[in-house]
Amino acid sequence: MAYQALQSHLAPLDSRVIALADRSAGYIADLQIVRQHLPKSEPYVLVAESYSGPIGISIAATRPPGLVGLVLSTTFLNCPRPYLGQLRLLLRVLPPIRVPAAPFVPLLLNGRSTPEARHLLRMVLNLASPKAMLSRLNDVATVNVAAEAHSIEVPTLYLRAKADRVVPASAGDTVKRHIPHATITELAGPHLLLQACAEAAAKEIRSFSTSACAS
Repeated sequence: MAYQALQSHLAPLDSRVIALADRSAGYIADLQIVRQHLPKSEPYVLVAESYSGPIGISIAATRPPGLVGLVLSTTFLNCPRPYLGQLRLLLRVLPPIRVPAAPFVPLLLNGRSTPEARHLLRMVLNLASPKAMLSRLNDVATVNVAAEAHSIEVPTLYLRAKADRVVPASAGDTVKRHIPHATITELAGPHLLLQACAEAAAKEIRSFSTSACAS
């Protein structure tokens, strides 16, 4: 649902979404779920956005058959905000209380979206359980896949949003240090780049995928 616009702009490329909208089992369990849905007999490019970045990095590091490229969008190798890491103990004991979606819309979209995109984001945020949201914050506060990143050999594209209020630009620089062959492309947009700037993001992903599949 959240990637319909992106998928439409990716056509004629075949694209599939692996949704983890309401899971609270952590990165290890989510990693196994993604592995189960990867193509078995055809070349593919893996696209991982935000929270899912460490999952994409962990998968690419194992060099699964068929994987020809990795796209990372507005994501990180380790906790992108120091204060979040400092709050990790608090995150473990906070009660799972639902927070209204409205305050997150300007943070994630930063005014660079259509009314349809804002409505869709509110729907997605409201679908995620408070327990899952807290679990994900804790996962982000403690994750570190820097060691895995060094093992990535496939072509890698990092999409950085110029108006990202969630993940700082330095997170992309960290990715570049650990995956030296990665290419960083900046797009004018907010944290949810694949939703708010679907056409521009799809253009970059299409070009990268065509090149990766041909190499």
